[in-house]
Amino acid sequence: MRTALAPRDETPAAAARLVERHSPGLNWWPTLFGLAVIAGCVALDLAMLRDGLDELDEGYFIEQATRVIHGQLPYRDFEALYTPGLLYVHAWLFDLLGGPSLVVPRLVSLVGRIILAVAILNLTRQLVNTRWAVLPPLMLLLGLDTIPGGWEPHPGWYSAAATALATLVVASLPAVAPRRHTLWLVLAGAATALVFLFKQNAGVFAFAAAFNLLLVRGLDISRPSVTRQVRVLQVATVAATLGVALWLTRPFLGIDVAVVVLSPLLAASLPALRTATTPDGESLAQRLRPLVPFSLGFSSLTLLWLVPLFAALDLRLEPLAPFIGAVDQANLYFPLELPSPEFWFARPTTELPITSLLLAPERFGAGLAVLLPVLGAWAGAWIVSKTPPGRAEWRLQWLLFAGALAFLTEYPRMDIYHLAWSAPILLVV
Repeated sequence: MRTALAPRDETPAAAARLVERHSPGLNWWPTLFGLAVIAGCVALDLAMLRDGLDELDEGYFIEQATRVIHGQLPYRDFEALYTPGLLYVHAWLFDLLGGPSLVVPRLVSLVGRIILAVAILNLTRQLVNTRWAVLPPLMLLLGLDTIPGGWEPHPGWYSAAATALATLVVASLPAVAPRRHTLWLVLAGAATALVFLFKQNAGVFAFAAAFNLLLVRGLDISRPSVTRQVRVLQVATVAATLGVALWLTRPFLGIDVAVVVLSPLLAASLPALRTATTPDGESLAQRLRPLVPFSLGFSSLTLLWLVPLFAALDLRLEPLAPFIGAVDQANLYFPLELPSPEFWFARPTTELPITSLLLAPERFGAGLAVLLPVLGAWAGAWIVSKTPPGRAEWRLQWLLFAGALAFLTEYPRMDIYHLAWSAPILLVV
């Protein structure tokens, strides 16, 4: 069996030339171009820093941070729906800068947008080294972001940025020397714990994505054969993941949720199962070994803040019920905004023709954005099934797992705001 993540010796000459021509390390112009576009978008956002107001969400998050400044504890003295990362970032900055401010959360959320955009640009460049790599961050910053209509100082921006960083760490594994794999897996676990610190469901799904990769696809980019025990583990992992996703979405499960939210997970799982089974293939112990350093990285960082919080709550679990999943889905549910003909051809009789012409693209595109991640997942699965084992195939398979599970955060509030936080990895695909 080949050493994990070792390069393939039998790469065809034509494929080798293709890899050399598109190697991200040989041409920095696409990266510079992408960074310049991101900088331009951010400059536009900064110009509108004092425009717009979301009295509901902006007021909610500022008010919670103000409570912390006054000595109150989340989950004990007031209700909080998310893990406390963003709450304490806001509280620390308010305390540092002399009090609550509307501008501070907007600037912090803009930093989250920048990190997310740059991270998905880097993820794209690992697969294609052309100016096309700028499309995912451009779609995020111009197509899905709602500034100045909604600045959304929401944990979703930070959990999405941390998800992209964790995805980038794992995607870099094929380029890491074998002796450093353990350290890199610990870092990947810690990056996933950072997602959990800001938004609990995103953190759990990011953790599950890495587990699916390690158990179903494995770390060997050559895709070696496996023993029967590993084959059973692969199938059981996929079945369990799909089963849990079905159970989580059961209150509002319909054909729309099944196709849009759940089918990307099926698309990510199918190509990962195409492994030959032989008695001398990869053993169960070999497949399970990487889980140890990854889990160590996740648990170490999480326990650093969870244990003191639990102690401050007098060792009571009831106050933590909202952030461990005991929430009313009906209160949060927002239906999918799917394409509809009446949106495409709607034109009020009193509207000027020039106004209708200018608004036509937006009306035609209403609801199409939510279908892009689904298209990305199934197209990516088809590409993986046609791609020979190697770095590109392994990385694309990882992006499928990471993207499909991150996209589950679109449920149950399936609006355009959550699409900006749930879709970025599948936009890369």
